[in-house]
Amino acid sequence: MYILLKNKKRNTEQNNWFKYWIMKVKLMDEKFKILLNSLPTSKIKEIISEYNKDCIASGQKENKLRGYSKYRKSELINFFIPVLSDDEKDQYYTNIEPKFIKTLISQALSLLLGDNKRETIANVEKNPEKDGYKLKIKGFNWDVATSVSLEENELFYVCDCRIGKSGFCVHHMAASLMLLSENKMELKDFPLDIDNSMLEGIKGKLKMINNKKRADNEADIIFRDKYKIFVSGSIITTKWEGEYQGSKTIDASLEKGGAENWIAKKVVDKILKRIKVKAKTGKPTLLEKDSYAIISKIMVRPKLVSKILKKFLAVDPSLPIDEKSLYDFLRKDLEIDHNPEFEDIESNLNLK
Repeated sequence: MYILLKNKKRNTEQNNWFKYWIMKVKLMDEKFKILLNSLPTSKIKEIISEYNKDCIASGQKENKLRGYSKYRKSELINFFIPVLSDDEKDQYYTNIEPKFIKTLISQALSLLLGDNKRETIANVEKNPEKDGYKLKIKGFNWDVATSVSLEENELFYVCDCRIGKSGFCVHHMAASLMLLSENKMELKDFPLDIDNSMLEGIKGKLKMINNKKRADNEADIIFRDKYKIFVSGSIITTKWEGEYQGSKTIDASLEKGGAENWIAKKVVDKILKRIKVKAKTGKPTLLEKDSYAIISKIMVRPKLVSKILKKFLAVDPSLPIDEKSLYDFLRKDLEIDHNPEFEDIESNLNLK
């Protein structure tokens, strides 16, 4: 009886190990296929070329793959995967995936933060029924629609770009990072592997993404031409409308004088942007919302105040000519105004 129980326990352990091994192999097959589908056709052909070189180097010239140059991407993948052993799939995946995913994250962050030179995010729509986003991406002469949602711990992703039709593309990654930044998604939910060291390296960027996602009416500073500034600590997002609408997010902590000084200079430049001193034309661009109290922060910076007053005087003598009238002028008709009264900052006007 003891021997039967012992054998039964051993058989159960063997069966569990076998099931685990099968599950691991299936998972690797699935991830390897996702990885290949996420690569351009030219890269897959490079991998096959490397495989052929390995065959020659190991004295197995007969295993070289031939006639694959005519295949399209899906045909190429279906042609290549069956010839590989499980160990070979694991080796190729381990060699290629970390560099690929690092590049993909970098490209997605660039897109999200407005630094991408080829594409911009034209519209973001949050799915009200589940954790997910729909993005509309605009390129030079193309448009892309992508959708990502997390349902019962499974990530569903769709995109009509060339890579995204069958693989995990930069647009999928961008939408996924938006979910990650809200803690609605974990690293294990990604279809490919991202280790914790990568996450540590982009935590600051994820904060920038959160700031960028704030609704337009949540902007801390809004100009009358709808130029908006969102402030979250040292993370600053600017958004603008018009034919070339867009946005940009930066971490101003390393800027000279810190984030507050950077914002003050930015706002002054924006106020004076339309004024042309030589032509004696143009009017100041004024604010309609200031919940950051940037006007009072500008007033305690003498160089910025002097810059404004000199330009005002050069184009229109009817514009303010002293600090008190300037303060009142900049605050006039603000819909939201968190600035103190002039008397409360007057004693600090020459401190900075």
